[in-house]
Amino acid sequence: KGYHFQGGYCVPTCPLKTFQLNTRCESCQYPCETCINLTSCLTCSEKLYLFNDQCVEKCPNGYYLKNKQCFKCNPLCDTCSGPSEDDCQSCTIGFIFNDKQKKCLSTCPNGNFFDKDDKLCKLCTDNCLECLYPGSYCRQCSYPMSLNESTHQCLSCCTTNVTTTDCCQCPSVWTGLCLHPLSLSSIHSSVWWLQSPIQKVRDRFSELDHRRQ
Repeated sequence: KGYHFQGGYCVPTCPLKTFQLNTRCESCQYPCETCINLTSCLTCSEKLYLFNDQCVEKCPNGYYLKNKQCFKCNPLCDTCSGPSEDDCQSCTIGFIFNDKQKKCLSTCPNGNFFDKDDKLCKLCTDNCLECLYPGSYCRQCSYPMSLNESTHQCLSCCTTNVTTTDCCQCPSVWTGLCLHPLSLSSIHSSVWWLQSPIQKVRDRFSELDHRRQ
């Protein structure tokens, strides 16, 4: 019990390039270098890359290559070199690449997003100046709302030190962004940030973020 049959021997764990099938260790099949089962790869043979448990010769559009794996691009990008919207090399439908800014800009006016299905510009959710499909993924909020960068929702600024689902903590000078969520437990007991210069607030949150990494 607890052992698997491999090459005429009983072993406690299946060796590299094999996978467990009932009580036996079975060899991974090409093009898998290592695998979970006969159809799902963990790593790929030379000159092939892992994409959704399969080995491919090239990452598809919307994905970038890193460490022999295909990772999804930012939603703005059709092709990219990394995960950020600043890594776009070409843009998804409804956006055009601005060579000067090196960014994908919406072809729709502010407050609208491009609906890929209907191929029309449609309104973002309330208080959202710039958004992505399906309209609730906000990237910029209208004053005086602030953007929660974790949920991409526009929230009002809390009038107390208690954060709720409807509001977030904001800096003393409006920036359009909620304060970093890592700081909330530290500021609930005081209002130091209300009297502090914005740079001091940012430095404090950067320090808290660094400590938690």
